[in-house]
Amino acid sequence: MSSVQKLFLSLLITLIFFTAFVFFSFSGLFNYIETHFYNVKIQKDIQRSLNATSAEIESYHGINQEKYKDLLNSDVLKTVYFLNQSREHIFGRENLFGKLVSEEPFLAGVRFVDISFDRIHFSTFSEDIVRRTATNIEYRDFKDVENQSFIETLRTKAIEEPILIYGETDTFVYCYKVNDIYDKHVGYALFYQGKRGLQNFLLRKGLLEIGDQIGLVDGIGILLKSQQLGEKALEIVDSYWRNGSQDLLSFTLESGEPFVFFESEVPSRFKVGMFVPESLFGLNRTLKLIILSAVFLTLFLLLFLLLNIKQEPALIVSERIKKLQLHLLWEHFERKQEIDWKRIKNELEGR
Repeated sequence: MSSVQKLFLSLLITLIFFTAFVFFSFSGLFNYIETHFYNVKIQKDIQRSLNATSAEIESYHGINQEKYKDLLNSDVLKTVYFLNQSREHIFGRENLFGKLVSEEPFLAGVRFVDISFDRIHFSTFSEDIVRRTATNIEYRDFKDVENQSFIETLRTKAIEEPILIYGETDTFVYCYKVNDIYDKHVGYALFYQGKRGLQNFLLRKGLLEIGDQIGLVDGIGILLKSQQLGEKALEIVDSYWRNGSQDLLSFTLESGEPFVFFESEVPSRFKVGMFVPESLFGLNRTLKLIILSAVFLTLFLLLFLLLNIKQEPALIVSERIKKLQLHLLWEHFERKQEIDWKRIKNELEGR
């Protein structure tokens, strides 16, 4: 059989087997691959990424906590709660926090309040100031500038939870106990950190892409990549986390595109979740074409190889004659004598 005949025979057999494979694939094989292999891998990859993001969020807050805690050791902050203060300390605080804001562009502001969260004794928010003199600055009451529900949250959780999610202002609030120069607990320091600081941190770590945003669920957790879902998604996740349901959430946009919800498995102070397009959990047309193409080429090459394993008889004889010729020439040159053509003729005829 010639090489061309083998080629066409391989192609014919391949088409027969490939047709059967295509029928079998669309009858259930693709669904089996999606369920037992492809979707499992996609889910593991998403979960691994979400767990890594949650761990980095913890790292981010830990860095900020230590930084702001060290700042509170400054002497100019221990006289914040005094009625009459030196101009030096007033200027020192302004200089200290002016430098901090320049270094932390996403720090929204800082407030020092009393133990009962009624009065403000220091603030970097200009709208908090009522009157200012050389030795004293008068501020508004805390209830006049903050949401009452958030104040109640601070009163119950400021000590137990030193970091709070303030959904209304899209900030993380870092809470610290403040002692005066006599080491007496006189109030709390509140550092308002905007969520964009965390977004940029995760972007630098490669855990978010350019354009990705995070949404804050008040007092509970963080929703990653929330930019395309809207406020309704935050409300659904808020209800889901508060009710403690174990059911996996789904969410559908007005356009009809469905999403599936995942949340981090890593223990942390906040819940971390993310909606993923449902379209990721299935073999799309491109992947199916790649699989079919790979199967077709594999079948064809395998069959063509099998047909060419056994050599042609004429080729075998030709190779043997070449070996005999080489042997005779080598024998002649080795013995350096006349060739006995009659003997060679008889040997060839015998072979």
